Amino acid sequence: MREFVEEVYESQIKRKDLELKQKQTELKALQSQINPHFLFNTLDSIRTGALRSRDDETVEKIELLAQLFRRTISWQDDFIPVETELGFVRDYIRLQQLRFKEKIRFVLEVDPAAEGLRIPKFIIQPIVENAIIHSIEKSATNCLLHLSVRTDERTLRIAVEDNGAGFAPEKLEEVRQSLQNNGPESGTKSIGLRNVHDRIVYLYGEPFGVELERIAPRGAKVTLLLPLQIRNGGGRADV
Repeated sequence: MREFVEEVYESQIKRKDLELKQKQTELKALQSQINPHFLFNTLDSIRTGALRSRDDETVEKIELLAQLFRRTISWQDDFIPVETELGFVRDYIRLQQLRFKEKIRFVLEVDPAAEGLRIPKFIIQPIVENAIIHSIEKSATNCLLHLSVRTDERTLRIAVEDNGAGFAPEKLEEVRQSLQNNGPESGTKSIGLRNVHDRIVYLYGEPFGVELERIAPRGAKVTLLLPLQIRNGGGRADV
């Protein structure tokens, strides 16, 4: 009986901890929405100046950035269609391609069966951002960033793979440990991964979450695992 009580108590503590992290994530999202009209007006002013000077690349950068911010503050639902999330990711990657030029080549593969699914918002972009900042940006050569969205009978698999600097073996194990509920934070490299992993576990429980893999001879692969849940009465599957 004592062991049972302790297990229930520990389970409640873990759930409360995940709820707190979810609230912290929501708070950060709210903080990013402060005075959006000022932001858009400023961007529009810069864009107008760039148009007058015929700086087409700067115009495109500003338009993409404004669109990213607009989507961030306009998505009220916690769950959005896969295609909507991918639209956000495409804009983000295009902005990075303008920054890094030919260093980033992007390939997207989407299972048609996954296009109508709804997923937690903002769970793919942090993984893509992590790959660019910590793997591709540190690589001395041009890199391929591959994003795939696939389904099987029970699982939605969203994989972000690159052939950049990747993980050192010891760093990979350190980050894997940090993804565990009782694991320590592992610096800025794992914050985005840990946040996404915690959100998925909070919503769906284990064994869903984030998986990490080191690609030989160089590169990394991060896979998000989410369950497929069928609506009552038939129709398309939701995550």
